[in-house]
Amino acid sequence: MSILDDTDIRRLLVLSHPNHEAALFGIVQRLRPRLVILTDGGGEPRPGETRAALETVGLREQVIFFDFSEGDFYRALLDNDLEYFRNVIARLRKEIEKFAPEQVICDAVEFYNPVHDLSLPILRARTREYRKL
Repeated sequence: MSILDDTDIRRLLVLSHPNHEAALFGIVQRLRPRLVILTDGGGEPRPGETRAALETVGLREQVIFFDFSEGDFYRALLDNDLEYFRNVIARLRKEIEKFAPEQVICDAVEFYNPVHDLSLPILRARTREYRKL
């Protein structure tokens, strides 16, 4: 039995940018997770496209867009600005505590796009905090 077989558990999908739900659209449609999108993907039109796509399957109210800009993410990475990423983790912590998911899924580390690659460490930092509570 796959972890994707149970469609009745509360899931959270953490994505680095708007439009990444398109790569997983069948899974998103089937599992109906809450979605957290970390960056603006460079700005409109990407968040609007995500809203429109999710609207087609009745999930428009399930997406939360964080207000972190793509450019700020890159600057913080280049400047080694740990406080910036602590703020991202804190925002994610609040969302996870509010939603209380049974399963959390995120972008994979692919060594192609640093913002994609940061999704997992941000989530894992939050998970380590959760275990300490």
